[in-house]
Amino acid sequence: MLAKLPPFNIFRMLACTEDVFRSFIRFNNAVLNKSVLDPVLREAAIIRVGHRAGARYEVVQHERIGRSLGMEEDLLRALDPAENAGTFPEPLAAVVAAADELAVAASPKPETLARLKAHLSDRELIELVFSIGCYMMVSRLLVTTGVELEGVEGDPLPVRGADSHDGN
Repeated sequence: MLAKLPPFNIFRMLACTEDVFRSFIRFNNAVLNKSVLDPVLREAAIIRVGHRAGARYEVVQHERIGRSLGMEEDLLRALDPAENAGTFPEPLAAVVAAADELAVAASPKPETLARLKAHLSDRELIELVFSIGCYMMVSRLLVTTGVELEGVEGDPLPVRGADSHDGN
């Protein structure tokens, strides 16, 4: 299975947990490739969570994905809470608030949830919560285990197609 995946250190580290690894790849594939949630909103949430967790690996990898989706450098910088002095347009502002709030609590504030519901379908809302939760877990794993970031030079890394790493 590892041979089917990009040569990322996170995958090499996770491979020692064969059953968990296989299940994680399937779940992660669904989050990244089978979601109806706008991929820019998803990546913004993931990048913000990575910043909140201090997971540079996660931030850099998902900034690369964001760039492949057309996210501007100004937006990527603004997702860093240390750099963000401005505001985001809706629904991005609600997504960023949800990422911030879910990084420290079991649920977003009622007003944030209301903002999300004003812009997202029920399915999109669930996919957003799964995306944030998945990448909170990944970020904590990366920070705890000290997984080293691969070289960051070169082309942006697109999310691979749904059939390319479905865990089979």
